[in-house]
Amino acid sequence: MAVRNMSIQASAGKDTAIMVVNLLVDMVERGKPFPMPPEYAPILKRTVSFVKTAREAGYPIIFIQDQHRPGDKEFTDFTVGQPHAVRGTEGSQLISELLPLDESDYTVGKRRFSAFFGTDMDLYLREEGIRRLVLVGRPSNVCALYSAADGFMRRYELLAISDCLYSKTGEMHDRAMREFAETLGPVMTSDEFLSTAPDARGEGQEAGGQEERLAVLVVNVNRDLVLNNLPENGARVASRLGNMKELLHVAREVNLPVIYAMDAHLPDDWEFRIRKPHGIAGTPGAEVVDELAPRPGDAIFRKRGYDAFYETGLDPWLREKRISRLIIIGGPTNVDVRHTVVSAYNYRYRPIVIKDCTDASSEEYAVGTLQDLFFCWRMTLDKFKAWLRRKQNGR
Repeated sequence: MAVRNMSIQASAGKDTAIMVVNLLVDMVERGKPFPMPPEYAPILKRTVSFVKTAREAGYPIIFIQDQHRPGDKEFTDFTVGQPHAVRGTEGSQLISELLPLDESDYTVGKRRFSAFFGTDMDLYLREEGIRRLVLVGRPSNVCALYSAADGFMRRYELLAISDCLYSKTGEMHDRAMREFAETLGPVMTSDEFLSTAPDARGEGQEAGGQEERLAVLVVNVNRDLVLNNLPENGARVASRLGNMKELLHVAREVNLPVIYAMDAHLPDDWEFRIRKPHGIAGTPGAEVVDELAPRPGDAIFRKRGYDAFYETGLDPWLREKRISRLIIIGGPTNVDVRHTVVSAYNYRYRPIVIKDCTDASSEEYAVGTLQDLFFCWRMTLDKFKAWLRRKQNGR
């Protein structure tokens, strides 16, 4: 029997979606890559009914489907990896009981166990404001479990419907449900979920259902750039320090979180093949300039590339704090700021670049890059202060 962990109640709304894993012709009807046991028949019937009921209640439905290429390495990397669900074949399609799809349903094709690896799953969920995933399907100890773990590490809330999941054996399934309850989130039956979760079709309900939360991100205003002109001339960035300091003062007055993303390179870092050594971790040059010194409670993320999001932990931190919009300042505009802003946009943090709180080694680079950032808001410090006052006054 699966362990029940009811410490987090099911929450309905457009921020909760049903994730249906691998109910495909090959896997359910043809026993590829392994046959489902006889006791799975009533579980499958219950799962189909659950999906239809959840859809009628207004929950978004996401179908996860293996879509392998012919000769996929998964077919030969291990002994049980026989060919299955090759894209474009009948075996890769959803079982007929789940058809036809509703126009609001979404499908994600994957080539590995996790629904997140190499797919647009995370982007779709962010675009739709979905924060919680309810899992059904098969196998519970492989594709469902690995998808849930990848979702958890991306700061989604997870919930498993124990009687709408199964695996090759009951023992494998029960162990997966115990592991899920201990490490990923609540486990409950379909009846428990449907009886405790409100209808998701509430009128006027916005995706995500939360107020806008702002934070300021200071990108790479370190001593090497501003004082030592490394890896390029930082005089123009230095000329913006007064504006940056004023912005931080304004932000802190209204309790906006302030975050720093600072270079912390290895002595022989990859980037130094192209650019002069700079911002080496543990050196004075890697520290924030005194004018913008962090205060107790500010978050500081260390980076080895241009992008403040790349392998730094910044995105999980923002997700945990429910930040929905980033105010970005720093430099150089055409390097670290540019690549951080585009990632902020891709991760749906709706960036605002403060034009006179960033600069580059030349006017051409600064002005041209700001033109390139057409996908985000760009405003002066004065306009930002006026905009922030209106927001604080509820206008």
